[in-house]
Parts: sequence; structure tokens; C-alpha cells
Amino acid sequence: MLHKQGDANMKRKTAQRNGTAILWAVLVMLMISLISAGIILVDRMYYMREQEENNRVQAKFYAESAITLVQQDILKEGTVTDEATGATYQSIFVSDGNTAETFTISLPDAGNWKCTVTVNHSVVNDSETDANKRRLSGEIYLTAKVTRNTAGSGEKELSEVCGKLSVPANATQWRWDGYYQL
Repeated sequence: MLHKQGDANMKRKTAQRNGTAILWAVLVMLMISLISAGIILVDRMYYMREQEENNRVQAKFYAESAITLVQQDILKEGTVTDEATGATYQSIFVSDGNTAETFTISLPDAGNWKCTVTVNHSVVNDSETDANKRRLSGEIYLTAKVTRNTAGSGEKELSEVCGKLSVPANATQWRWDGYYQL
């Protein structure tokens, strides 16, 4: 009888050890799952931050390209296009008065991004009667903003770049003064 009782105790201890081992195995797997989830979360956050930084830098390049495009057209203002008639080039971005106009520049490889360029022409001598002289006077401030559509029909500004052009005294051409920060 003693022998049967010892066998029963032995079976009970083995069953308890098996239950403890299973519990430890489950806890270890749970800890590994939590650590893996944490690593994946940190990796995803880093990726999203890098993606935003890449978008910001790319948007700055797009804005600078838009400014350059407008600037090159303005710098042609007043150049002779036809020697026989003496006709001169008139940029669509230059006005003969104090105005601010906004233009949308298409970005061919940016799906939901939009670039708008605001051209603010401030004429120094607004009393000048010759429209061509007013067109070639003062300063032009260019502001390019690149935005992207977000979920919920919102827009997020990714970049803003500003540039300035001016006409030196007694000059007949616009001069690029460079970029500036607001």
C-alpha cells in the first residue's frame, strides 16, 4: 500500500511541475510578444518621422523650383523679342500696379501635393503714367507654399520659400536679390 501511495504522490508532483512549466512557457512567450510589439512600434514611429522629414525636404525643393520658374520668367521682362518692331517681353507675373496675385504651379510627380506662388509687386513710383516703366520698378516678393491633402479633406503645409526681385535705380531689368525667411 505504501508503494501505491508513493506512486500517487509522484504523479501529483509531476503534474504540478508540468503545469508550472506550461505557465512559464506562456509567460516567456507573452514577454517576447510584448518586446517584439515595442520594437515594431518604435520602428514604425521612426519610419513615420523620417517620411515626414523626407516630405518636408522634397516640398522645399518643389517650392524653390516654383520660385525659380517664376523668377526666370520675370527676369525676361523688358527684353526685346522682335528687333524689327522693338517689341519687348511682358511676363504674366509682373503687373503695372501694386498687386498681389496667386498662381498654382503643377508638380508632375506629386500626386496630392499643391504648390501656390504668390507674386506681390510693390511699385515705388505709382504716379508714373508709362505702364512699362511701372512694370519695371519697385520690388517683387515671391512666396511659394507647398501643401498636401490630408485625411478628412484638410491641407498640411509642408514648406514655404520666399524670394525677392528688385530693379536697381535707372536699370531696365529685374535683378534677383535672393531667398529670404519670413
